[in-house]
Amino acid sequence: MTDSPPQRSQSIRTKILLSCLMLGILPLAVADFLAMEKSFKPTEHAEGQVLQGSAEQTINKIDRIFFECYGDVQAFAFPPAALGTPEQITAAANFYMGAHCA
Repeated sequence: MTDSPPQRSQSIRTKILLSCLMLGILPLAVADFLAMEKSFKPTEHAEGQVLQGSAEQTINKIDRIFFECYGDVQAFAFPPAALGTPEQITAAANFYMGAHCA
C-alpha cells in the first residue's frame, strides 16, 4: 500500500511535466513556422528583382545588337550602287565593308 502514493505522485508529476512541455513546445513550433515563412518572403522578392534586372539588361543588349544589324543592312542595301551591275555592287560592298570594319 505504501507503493501506491509515490507511483500516483510520479504519474501526476509526469502528466504535469508533459502538459507543460506540450503547452510550451506547440506555441514555439507555431512561432518558428511563422517566423521562417516571413523571413523567406523578402529574400525571394529580392532575388526575383535581381533576376528581373539581369533579364532586362540582357534583352536591352539583344535589342541594341539587332538595331545595329538593322542599320548595317540599311546602309549596305539602300545606296544607289546596290542597284547597279554585279561589278558595281561588288565594288560598293568592298568599299562599305572596308569603311565599316576599319
